[in-house]
Amino acid sequence: CIFAVICFPLGLFWSIRNAVLFDAPINFIPNETTGNLRYANSVLHRIFIPSIEELTSCMRLGSNQLNTDYNIVFETLRSAIVDEAILVIPNKQFDIALLCLYWISNLIFLLTTVLFFIVLKKDNKFFDSPLKIFMLGVNAVLIISYVSLCFKYPHNCTMNYRYIIPTIIFPCLAYAAFFSQIEDKRLKRLQYLSEVFIVFFAVLSVGLFLSCAN
Repeated sequence: CIFAVICFPLGLFWSIRNAVLFDAPINFIPNETTGNLRYANSVLHRIFIPSIEELTSCMRLGSNQLNTDYNIVFETLRSAIVDEAILVIPNKQFDIALLCLYWISNLIFLLTTVLFFIVLKKDNKFFDSPLKIFMLGVNAVLIISYVSLCFKYPHNCTMNYRYIIPTIIFPCLAYAAFFSQIEDKRLKRLQYLSEVFIVFFAVLSVGLFLSCAN
């Protein structure tokens, strides 16, 4: 209740103000011009996985220098780290740290996603069939809705990971469930390695945040 009392007025203020003063719809989103690349490119261009060069350039240069911001995968991965920011990279060390943070996050995302589907496929003591269907259904609805939003309103602000943050919850649960049951030494080594990456990601995130704040 306290959350609602504080956040609802703050969240709705601007939309209600514009509706009262300018008769604007509560859910108003301005459209891009139809000549924009986000409209002009094909469906495949919008959703196809970019090249390694394209994926790396957005972090190395601090902005999308290859003009591939129409690609949903590209922008989603970028925004998961720097949101909509165009970073001014002060030095080579910062550049390298940002790239490390970006690729570690992608590896963690890939690992948790793979484990999510493995856990869905195999029997385990943590998730029964109805719960598996629920988890898969929630993530599917969120991702389909997100992609639909990106096509309907092709802005940088809509192609943003913040709209699908809940999709990481179930893969993280699957990660914990998978590694809590394994005995294989090779998989145990994978677990330890991934935990090192996660800790490094957390420490690096805090360090870069403090660097940008200064």
